[in-house]
Amino acid sequence: MNGIMLALLAGSALVGSPQADTDVVVRESWTGSRDLPTAIAYYEFTRLLAEARSNPDGYASLLADALGVSNIDALGPAALRELRSYGEVFVAHNTSMHLEILESRIRILCSNGATLRPSRSAAYIAMNEADDISRPIQQKYLALAVAGLPQDRKHAFRSFLDEFKLSINYVKTDNRPVSDVLSAKPAPGAALERACADMQTEYTRVLQQGGQ
Repeated sequence: MNGIMLALLAGSALVGSPQADTDVVVRESWTGSRDLPTAIAYYEFTRLLAEARSNPDGYASLLADALGVSNIDALGPAALRELRSYGEVFVAHNTSMHLEILESRIRILCSNGATLRPSRSAAYIAMNEADDISRPIQQKYLALAVAGLPQDRKHAFRSFLDEFKLSINYVKTDNRPVSDVLSAKPAPGAALERACADMQTEYTRVLQQGGQ
């Protein structure tokens, strides 16, 4: 999959190498826009928060921004524990989303015979389907996150995500190249085989390391 690229996401669940800019059809695109689906912003926030755990001050500051805490230094021990408990939920969601997306993509692309699809068109359709599977999973975890917050935190968190969208550039391209000529392009089966192996490796890594 040429698939999904985000400014805040160093990698993505891509099959094969990205095509040249002149050889792609953009399916979805948002650049620093509040029109970006909130589920994507939530996924990217949880990813950034998970990465920030190695820097306790940065981690606490990001959590405070997300939940509308104006003066984290003034919080008592109980309030700090509560704040960090929300962070633990968000980070756990990041790992769960990552795993569920990988599981779904593996199921779509790596089932028996999937890499030997009868037509190029069917293979490209499957690649696009695998790209698209992330959105409902992200929406599910966003709903769970918001439901678990008290009312005042819900408003602050939604406002934070709306602002966070402005830092994200998102592009989803069609996996079928514009110049997909049968005689000139290899069948996508080999790329699917490589992608399946990569996704299996990534799935194992996430299970073992908790998304780190």
